[in-house]
Amino acid sequence: MDLDVVTEMDGMMPPPYRPSESDRDDESVYCLCPFDTEDLEDYEPGGFHPVHLGDTYDNRYKVVHKLGFGGFSIVWLARDPDKQQWVALKIIKANESPTYESRSVVTNHKHVHPLDPRLFAMPIRNFWIDGPNGRHLCIVLPVLGPNLSSLSTGFFSRLQPAFVKTVSLQAGQALVALHANGICHGDFTANNIALRLVVGLNGYDEADIVGLFGEPQKSPVMLYSGKSPRPHAPDYSLRLLDFRSSTTNLLTDKVCIIDLTNPSPRARHQTVPGYPRSEDLFFDYDTGTPADVLQQIAKTIDGLHEEWRWTRFDDDGRAVLEGGEPIYLAEETTSPEEQIQGIFDEPHTRSINLEGEDVEPVDVPLTVFEEFNLRRVPYPEVFGEIIWKPTAVCIDGGFVIGYENVELMAKAFPKISAEEGPVLRDLLSKIFVHDPAHRIKAEDLVRHSWFH
Repeated sequence: MDLDVVTEMDGMMPPPYRPSESDRDDESVYCLCPFDTEDLEDYEPGGFHPVHLGDTYDNRYKVVHKLGFGGFSIVWLARDPDKQQWVALKIIKANESPTYESRSVVTNHKHVHPLDPRLFAMPIRNFWIDGPNGRHLCIVLPVLGPNLSSLSTGFFSRLQPAFVKTVSLQAGQALVALHANGICHGDFTANNIALRLVVGLNGYDEADIVGLFGEPQKSPVMLYSGKSPRPHAPDYSLRLLDFRSSTTNLLTDKVCIIDLTNPSPRARHQTVPGYPRSEDLFFDYDTGTPADVLQQIAKTIDGLHEEWRWTRFDDDGRAVLEGGEPIYLAEETTSPEEQIQGIFDEPHTRSINLEGEDVEPVDVPLTVFEEFNLRRVPYPEVFGEIIWKPTAVCIDGGFVIGYENVELMAKAFPKISAEEGPVLRDLLSKIFVHDPAHRIKAEDLVRHSWFH
């Protein structure tokens, strides 16, 4: 699994990528992808290495599918025939490769105790390749499942409450291990917490993988000139392998922490662009391990321009620097207690009324948009203890497939219990503390009653 992975989500389909008229030329790369993909403009000297299905690397690893991508690398599912096992082959951008190893905590940090490979993604081996875009570091890793962020996408996909407690506790235990070694992860979010796969994965061959998940979905990569995208870009882009698309569950309830390439004793020096960071980075706080605690739960805005903090908005949502009023202030409309008590859960059946009562299923006509119709299809039952799909529940004779009617879910779905709400509120109040000196420590966090 990619250590800085971004996986496809169940939200609105991203528009096809095309360079803007102002900056494109005949050699611009584009792809009319009906799915999210890596930045195709990074297929250039110094950028990504072009990979095709069936390619073999180091005379050993045969590429079978794509697992993930990030700003610095792409991760491929590959078969190692020498050991009859599946591996994740992470190929780093050429211009990032020379310093990538030195930034990795798992190979360079002097630990008090070795990191537990059950909790952290530890490389199996590294090697180098030369390609049309330069020299690339390749890291062989164990294959991991999706990260938690990709499984929890608003009302499109939600984690089951009991599962959340299980994986959150493990994440907290991993945090304790890092801090005990004096390591601050610096980007400890759901994006960097992945699920382990079942032990029997290596018993599947290539045909089995196709049988489980179908043939990899391709979309042609093109140049505006009409020429071949080779040698710098691949002939096609691949949709990520979706572990939820099979009726066989390969996911476990065990987590693995990824992206250990930018740790430091102080989170202030974090340099990963575009990722959520602790609010401590905006203030004159001595950050470090307390920032990790906050980031385990919080995803805060990153690097706002100073004047934006005081921007007001008119009734149409346009920013006005002078005058105007905020559209709303959440703290004035809903208390933390009310927000927590509004956390909803999966109903017992897939057809309910506005009061949450079970009703007979009705025949709801399909829409003309296939994407919307797919949102009404529940996940296979084998994933029932891990995730569920709110958009697959028929509410009062219809399906909520967009944000405009999401309040129907809040009204009809069962809520967090009156007993659990205050306990969760207590935990969050200890995490969301402005001064890191007064924020709960990782070792105390995992002992909190909400987890037990």
